Amino acid sequence: LRLFDGVAQLIPELAEAGYLLAVATGKSRLGLDRALKTSGLASLFHDSRCADECFSKPHPQMLEELMTAFAVEPVQTLMIGDTTHDL
Repeated sequence: LRLFDGVAQLIPELAEAGYLLAVATGKSRLGLDRALKTSGLASLFHDSRCADECFSKPHPQMLEELMTAFAVEPVQTLMIGDTTHDL
């Protein structure tokens, strides 16, 4: 696992500022849990969706479920991706 530069500092700052944080990933649940544990960031995310639980991206199901869980509208949501599937 290699985080993008600055991410290890940014995620705790966002969590401390009160942002609700989630992961929507093409990884399996096992893969995501391993990545979050390895990175030390697991406790900072409020929820997540994985490819073995939802339709995979670019289908919007993961984001739709997370927005419903947080009771937020799309205009209140920012999704940051790292692949062309996220476009």
